[in-house]
Parts: sequence; C-alpha cells; structure tokens
Amino acid sequence: MALVGLTATPLSVVNFQLIRYASEHLPAILVDCANAACPHRYYPMINLSAMQQIYVFELELLHKFRDVLKRVPLYIRNLKVKSIIVTTSDRLINYHDEKENNDIYTHCWVLMKKIGQTNDIVVGVAPHSHQYNYAVRFCDRLETVYGTHRSFSTRDD
Repeated sequence: MALVGLTATPLSVVNFQLIRYASEHLPAILVDCANAACPHRYYPMINLSAMQQIYVFELELLHKFRDVLKRVPLYIRNLKVKSIIVTTSDRLINYHDEKENNDIYTHCWVLMKKIGQTNDIVVGVAPHSHQYNYAVRFCDRLETVYGTHRSFSTRDD
C-alpha cells in the first residue's frame, strides 16, 4: 500500500491519468477537487459499467476536502474499494488565511498518508505548486507523466 503523487504538465494530463487509473482499479473512490470527473469527457474510452463503480466526491471548498478525507476509511470499508484517487487540489475555495490554509492542507496530507498505510491512494500534484512541497514530504513515491498514454502503477514494479 502506498501514497503516490502523480504530476504532469499540463494539469489536464495528470487528472486524465487519475480518472483512467480509477477506471482500471475498480471499485474506486475519486475525491474530485479539480472538477475533472465529467463522464461525458471520458465516454466511450471508459465504459458505463466502469463509471458506475467510481464513487465521486465533488469538492470545491478546502474545508470539505479535509472532512471527506476523515470519512474515507469508513467508505473504504462500506464500499470495499480497491483504490482512492485525489485530483489536483490547488484551486479549492478558501478564506485567504494562509496559516489556516496551510494547517488544513497539512492535515489533509497527514490523513492521506494514513490512508496510504492500508490502501493505495494516488494524488494529483501540480509541478512547482505549494502542493508539490507537501507531496515531496508525504508521498512514498512521486511519478511524472509525459503525454496522455503512459500508465503508472502504485507498486514499485
């Protein structure tokens, strides 16, 4: 089990790869901080039966990000998911209090690290962002994706 950070430029590539990863590791929980889980964008590449096994939590608020992560272990048990995916979280709405934001993001990364001890969790990270610094600190491994066709694994194969 691992917490894996996935990075790419542009961010649409990393979020695309995260959705693709979710569709290949079903059932999955997708914590969608980047508004990337539009099913029309991925059909027919990801078939409808796969989409129905991806449980999406759409987020726009930084505080809800932490609240959802606190409950993810319960959802893992109840839904018997194989993987947890978190799209890039740089644009969540917040109260523009840098200390508070930093505290909440740190707590989110601590929660993701804890989840990664028992389950695979893959997190999208923008290169050269504030989140990248958290990823370096908390992830078991960071991977860079070039283009849209390279796949990745949560294991060190």
